[in-house]
Amino acid sequence: MDWTLGMQWEPDGSWGMGGIGGSSARADPERGYTFAYATARLADHDRVEDLLEALHSCL
Repeated sequence: MDWTLGMQWEPDGSWGMGGIGGSSARADPERGYTFAYATARLADHDRVEDLLEALHSCL
């Protein structure tokens, strides 16, 4: 992972940024999707990782 102007750039070409409380937004041009998750409570990013894993298993 590399950091660019305000976002994370992954070796596979996907990019995004996690926010406070576990919110996150990502884009994956190779797989052809964008993803955003907003939460109403403070938490870590484990939920986002679980959701992305479920999404990837469907593609």
